[in-house]
Amino acid sequence: MAYLWVINRRYPGGWLSAAGIALVAWLATFVVVYLLGVLGLASFEALGVPGA
Repeated sequence: MAYLWVINRRYPGGWLSAAGIALVAWLATFVVVYLLGVLGLASFEALGVPGA
């Protein structure tokens, strides 16, 4: 919730826009970490799922 509050305070557009920005940021992070895991440059535990 604090993450959304910071985005909402920093960028114009309200809570819905802040939620959209947070979702896009989360998805981008997920994709990058997944690709690094597939390439063997990072572990999948970085995604929060140990042993996946």
